[in-house]
Amino acid sequence: MFQEFDQLLPWKTALGNVMFPLVRARKLPRAEARARAEESVDVVARLSDSWPDDAYPRDKVSGQFFRPEAFAPIHHKGPHFAVRGPLNVPRSPQGRPVIFQAGASEPGKVLAARSADGVFTATQTLADGQAYYRNLKRRLPGHGRAAGDVLVMPGIFPVIGRTRAEAEDRFAALQDLLQPVVAISHLSNLLGHDVSGFDPHGPLPDLPASVGHVSRQQVLIDRARRDNLSILDLALSMAGARGYWQITGTPPTSPTPCRRVSKTGWRTGSTSWLPSCPVIWSVSWNS
Repeated sequence: MFQEFDQLLPWKTALGNVMFPLVRARKLPRAEARARAEESVDVVARLSDSWPDDAYPRDKVSGQFFRPEAFAPIHHKGPHFAVRGPLNVPRSPQGRPVIFQAGASEPGKVLAARSADGVFTATQTLADGQAYYRNLKRRLPGHGRAAGDVLVMPGIFPVIGRTRAEAEDRFAALQDLLQPVVAISHLSNLLGHDVSGFDPHGPLPDLPASVGHVSRQQVLIDRARRDNLSILDLALSMAGARGYWQITGTPPTSPTPCRRVSKTGWRTGSTSWLPSCPVIWSVSWNS
């Protein structure tokens, strides 16, 4: 499917490599989930190279559609996958897919340093962001990679207005739409434990490590402890931003934190979670 999209669309397509669905849905130990994720990336890379660029000449004069000698099965047999190959479509214009890694746990950072082109992160403070950035970049030489080979892209949740007061009013209006029971349910999902049975106005209790969102759980716990938030306060504060960095302000001022963290070594890009979509977007391109 990736190769078909890459043939049709005018922009590069990317694959997301996330381990926690394997841990949560399939009940796999984290070590096995990591090994499976690593092997899947290797298989995808080999399949992407299973046809050379000139394998399909499509020469109407000679009648040659493809070069039989270019047929090269990968014959992969590993602990988790057995794949003969090659792909049943030509090599895509971009060659191998761009790989994005989500997850800041230790296994996630190991996998990102080994194979990712970009990393999604969720950090709430400049110090935490810088620490993650340096930690990941230090790992790259061990895998024969340079610091510029991996982009670090923290998530942001921007709420923008013509004035700061307007932006804050917009954020307050969005917050008023939240149902506490839904917010707490979503918080429980990210924490990996059901907290609906605790006093919503009380502090977040000590929780065992999550089997899914390990790094996101720690981000939320740290925020609750740092800002002295109750369970309900934490749930409402993250229901929209989902644990990402929230920015509220005017266009001239809101990008300032992004520029500041770029200069101090945190990010090489960012991903935005839009709080609302008041208009319908359309995308078109010339055929």
